[in-house]
Amino acid sequence: MGRIIFWLVIAFGVLLALRLLNVANAGSRRDATTGRASRSRGRDRAMVRCVGCGVFVPRADAIDAPRGPTCGDARCLRLGQRDAA
Repeated sequence: MGRIIFWLVIAFGVLLALRLLNVANAGSRRDATTGRASRSRGRDRAMVRCVGCGVFVPRADAIDAPRGPTCGDARCLRLGQRDAA
């Protein structure tokens, strides 16, 4: 019975050590990726509201109309152009 407990304690210790190493590696990877590139990608993911229907779309996918950004739907594009004229 003593040997079983001994091996269980050893196995638990090894698993705990592996878990601690994994957490430390994940933290260092997270620190390395917080450079300029990740901040600029965040700006590309900014959401804007369509002036025609009110749907939020990524800024990179929005179409600029005279009245404001639109989602690209034909009805919204017509509304954006008609109101500006």
